[in-house]
Amino acid sequence: MRTAEVVEQIAGAMARSADASERQQHASDIRKLLGQIFQACGFQDLTGQRAANVFATLRAMEAQVEQLVLIWGRIGQMQPLTFGDRGADDGLLNGPKLTGDAGHASQDEIDAMLSV
Repeated sequence: MRTAEVVEQIAGAMARSADASERQQHASDIRKLLGQIFQACGFQDLTGQRAANVFATLRAMEAQVEQLVLIWGRIGQMQPLTFGDRGADDGLLNGPKLTGDAGHASQDEIDAMLSV
């Protein structure tokens, strides 16, 4: 903003000046100052774009964290499996029967079941 005010002052001095070389110098000064203004505007634009990208990334991260919190909340609601309380599936959780355990099926019994 300060640079724009200086441009305005130089333009006023240029309008009052009768000397051509002085007006040329004022015009040159104005061009330099306008370059500074354009540079500052470009910097502000780039900074705004970068800030917008950062905010978008933070919003995406926030959404992912919210999803994790929901998942973790559901995990906290799950009941842990207790191996002391197996219920009706108790026989299925022990693996294959060992030799000498009751309830073994012989290969002949299995073949008979499959041939039906």
